[in-house]
Amino acid sequence: MKILYLSFFFAPLNSMASLRAIKQTKYLFKSGIITYVLTSDFRLMHNCSNLKPEIPDKYIYRAKYYDIFKNSLINQISHKIKERYQASSSASLCHKRNELPLFRVERIKHFWSNFIPISFVRMPDRTFTWIPSAYRIARHILNTKDVDIIFTSSPPPSASILGSFLQRKTGLPWVAEFRDLWSLNSLEKRILIIDLAERLIERQVLKNAAALVTVSEKLRHHLELLHKKPTYVVYNGFDPEDFADNIPLLKEFTITYTGSLSSKRDPSPLFHALSILRKSGYISKDFFRLRFIGTRYEEYITNLAKYYKIEDMVEVYGRVNYKRSIRAQKESTLLLLLEGMDPESKGVLTGKIFEYIASGRPVLAICHERGEIAQLLQKCRIGAVVNQPSQIATFLIKCLNRFRQGDFYFGFHVNQQEIDRYSRKNQSDTLANIFQKLTNGDI
Repeated sequence: MKILYLSFFFAPLNSMASLRAIKQTKYLFKSGIITYVLTSDFRLMHNCSNLKPEIPDKYIYRAKYYDIFKNSLINQISHKIKERYQASSSASLCHKRNELPLFRVERIKHFWSNFIPISFVRMPDRTFTWIPSAYRIARHILNTKDVDIIFTSSPPPSASILGSFLQRKTGLPWVAEFRDLWSLNSLEKRILIIDLAERLIERQVLKNAAALVTVSEKLRHHLELLHKKPTYVVYNGFDPEDFADNIPLLKEFTITYTGSLSSKRDPSPLFHALSILRKSGYISKDFFRLRFIGTRYEEYITNLAKYYKIEDMVEVYGRVNYKRSIRAQKESTLLLLLEGMDPESKGVLTGKIFEYIASGRPVLAICHERGEIAQLLQKCRIGAVVNQPSQIATFLIKCLNRFRQGDFYFGFHVNQQEIDRYSRKNQSDTLANIFQKLTNGDI
């Protein structure tokens, strides 16, 4: 079997979307499915890392992309506002208002997006400039490589639009993946009339898709309701080969958060809990530390730590490569996961959670108590969701006591068999089975 795998994000771009594409294509190849990857030309982008393709280069094609919005007026104004808040925000103010000061920029952008909808996840998406080049290259691949199935991974919506064009032109079966929702995306809301118009566009674009793929059960439910098509879940998962190194634990009790922050990923309940523990004498700078790795909001974290008087226990690092991030997870005592607590975040199953469970370290999650993250942690028996500062403090006291006794899993009886279900190989096998059903006429 041969497929055309169309994804804007791929190596070397440092993102969870790129990592998903890299690992899916790796294991599709290993299962015997020849995969031709069509992605964008990242020589024009600056957010690159050491992520590398894991298939031969001759199967990878790159389309020209020009980010015409990079120096647009909206981005310039947003940058000025961000600089202003970086210079003037105080942690006490953001605490009293229960708002991350730099995230006010996000709210302003969301307000503007009602009228100037420039986005990576909705239309018109800022990646549309790659469509002409990608379409020409895709036609060449389809004309010369005897491809059986077209597969697209969105966002951005331009990937789905390309898939729709190609399917209508060739008649080949098309499977459309949505790592995040399109017109139903809760993070990029529009005024009602734009929402309705974009929903109609999405339905029209996906009209000829044979099947849909997404990353969680909640998103699967939304897509099935909107499109009335067979929809499958292929989780983000983890690659065991990336976690094979034996990394010793740090001597200090170390909580680590890897990744970015956002308006819904608020660490302040943990900071509040740590201030309680410090006042009670349970933790000190000689024994305990909290690390944030990869965040863009260093100043906010620093100010928040000062407000709660734990600044000598908190370390903030910028972006690191993927391998270093994994090492930081495996050497940590406890891993911190942050997600929204609102109903719209119930279906969020971030790719980070799979890295965490693969590292083998217990997880403290501050997120929706009945969401898919909570369910996953419960099934894997490797962590807990705790949201209130007093409850977090109680949970950490238990962990600290067990740590001092030499129990580095804090009483969690890890279900390794359940964790193994989420390996990238198993998830790619699920995707391969969807392709096989499609070619057999079972979908």
